[in-house]
Amino acid sequence: GHEMTSIGLLLGVSSAKLGTMDMSITRLLSIHIPALLPPTSTELDVPHNVQVAAVIGIGLVYQGTGHRHNAEVLLSEIGRPPGPEMEYCTDRESYSLAAGLALGMVCLGHGSNLIGMTDLNVPEQLYQYMVGGHRRAQAGANRERHKSPSYQIKEGDTINVDVTCPGATLALAMIYLKTNNRSIADWLKPPDTWFLLDFIKPEFLLLRTLARCIIMWDEILPNTEWVKSNIPQIMRGNFDPSEDINMDTMAQAQDYITAGACLALGLRFAGSANSDAFDCLYEFARTFMKMMSFAGTAAVGAMGYYNLQTCLSMILLAMSMVMAGTGNLKVLQLCRFFHKRTGGEMNYGFHMAHHMALGLLFLGGGRYTLSSSNSAIAALLCALYPHFPAHSTDNRYHLQALRHLAVLAAEPRLLVPVDVDSLKPCYALLEVTYKATKWYNQTTVELMAPTLLPELHLLKQVKVKGPRYWELTLDLSKETQHLKSILIRDGVLYVKLRAGQLPYKDDPQGWKSLLATTANHRNSGVTAFRPEAISTFTSEPALISFAEFFCKTSEGLKC
Repeated sequence: GHEMTSIGLLLGVSSAKLGTMDMSITRLLSIHIPALLPPTSTELDVPHNVQVAAVIGIGLVYQGTGHRHNAEVLLSEIGRPPGPEMEYCTDRESYSLAAGLALGMVCLGHGSNLIGMTDLNVPEQLYQYMVGGHRRAQAGANRERHKSPSYQIKEGDTINVDVTCPGATLALAMIYLKTNNRSIADWLKPPDTWFLLDFIKPEFLLLRTLARCIIMWDEILPNTEWVKSNIPQIMRGNFDPSEDINMDTMAQAQDYITAGACLALGLRFAGSANSDAFDCLYEFARTFMKMMSFAGTAAVGAMGYYNLQTCLSMILLAMSMVMAGTGNLKVLQLCRFFHKRTGGEMNYGFHMAHHMALGLLFLGGGRYTLSSSNSAIAALLCALYPHFPAHSTDNRYHLQALRHLAVLAAEPRLLVPVDVDSLKPCYALLEVTYKATKWYNQTTVELMAPTLLPELHLLKQVKVKGPRYWELTLDLSKETQHLKSILIRDGVLYVKLRAGQLPYKDDPQGWKSLLATTANHRNSGVTAFRPEAISTFTSEPALISFAEFFCKTSEGLKC
């Protein structure tokens, strides 16, 4: 209980001080991270999971600052050999991953512009952690601390890639996030020979694919061709029968690469409800479900089932990121379908994944959705890390508490029109204009509010359309602050019904407005129609002046 409280507290205060470099919080976190204490100080006996949380805390408090000292310490912590106490050997993966995620946060999106860090060779060192090789001389404060010979017997001089690869891969992904840096992205390509492919865990292929795609952000396209383009050439087409290819290994590699690309697609279109992205992911989900039903019959075995279910869970999470806050029925049906499956293979972690998908789908009760800002992507990478726990106390590969960081990616984008006279929510037609980008020209779409708006930085203006309500234009090309403040306050936008119009709820087609009914009475002679009356039925200036001019009786016109 006490340990959980510490983890919650450290992550909570760090999230509250996101990117502030706050000194008092830094001191609080440092007490829990041996590597950040001065060499002379006495080490406190901090529980392992609390250390992991504190390391992520440093990432949050220093997010995007490119702070050199912390970057240096975190870089060496990714590959820290197990301490002299040797108790680290059980959960080292989660610590190494946390150091990588934290380093990625500190240098978030900086790419090759890491000021004053060239001598640390950050990308090269991360590459080495990813592919293996010999350990470099340990930099930083903990040089002295680990001179004890006990650990060298275990690992000697080589880097244990199984431990360091995930953190290093995601650190590269976050440092080069959206930079479209091709040379770094090429480091993350899957190997192009069967021989080398055999050496990489399929799970690492998923991470590499995800990392490569979010670095090459602008190349992500919401279609199946793009997803499949991530599968290396050697896995497509015909196989030379002389080559000894394990078809199971190959299918598994393809599945994990596909899942990684789908996850990247989910991040790229997070919170957009983009129908192309959704359709594409839905198609892959269906494909994987078909494979699962075959898996039940064929002798795929438990491992094959586990792999398919892992990929399927990641695709489901990608779909719920795209449709976040919309409560989309198709995604809900999938969540429900998996929720009901409780076979032996369907372990705790899979249920966690499917329930997280459900949570994203109804984010904030439909008032919130996801942002795709760098900060949001970093939070989602921590929260949706694609290795789920085997049981409720399993923190070996990833600290479960980090799953909660998804809230840092949420933002209120629900716009609710409220009738200013009745103070009741109502429907109103919006005209939303997107700024031009390299993918599409300036585009205007109609949305019926209440609705979740697209991310504001994509928009030029939002306008309440007539004829029922007085027109109202929010120009976003100059500043978005006004609209942001509306969205934060429950998204209430006051609208005023024009005279004689009924709300959409009572009159969906617009046939019941008072003007329409009066003018269409068969028996009413023209004389019964009093021109003054028209202004109480309509606010259309053209109609009012028309009435003034043509519907006056003749004695009113003194020539």
